[in-house]
Amino acid sequence: MKRVFLFFLCIMLLAFVSGCSQPESQQVQPTAAPVKTTIPRTTSPMITTPVPTTLFITQETTLTVSDNTISIQNMAFNPPTMTVKKGAIVRWVNMDSFPHSIKFAKASGIDPSDPLSTGQGFSVKFDNTGTFAYICAIHPSMQGTIIVV
Repeated sequence: MKRVFLFFLCIMLLAFVSGCSQPESQQVQPTAAPVKTTIPRTTSPMITTPVPTTLFITQETTLTVSDNTISIQNMAFNPPTMTVKKGAIVRWVNMDSFPHSIKFAKASGIDPSDPLSTGQGFSVKFDNTGTFAYICAIHPSMQGTIIVV
């Protein structure tokens, strides 16, 4: 009985080993190269909320600074006067802890900004040459000028 059991065990082992391996010539080859996929990365976890805009004015909720940026800080526009080329976009960024608003003379045709909270920005594209004076509608003592050449 012991011999029969050992014989049966050897047969099973042999069947298992021969079923699990194939000669190299019979191995299955892939028919196509593996496909590499890329998952897009986001650069910022910040979610921005779209704000209605006009043709010349944009109001945004993210803080950025560029060459044509005017900082609003310590109850002042810095720089208070800026000269830009025709077609340039000027951006104001509120860096104070209280709201400010940008307001041009009615004759300029530029709509005023909504009140800007800390970190919010307001942009205007200047398509005409001239001198454009503006104030903070909340704090009229704050004044600035954009000169477009």
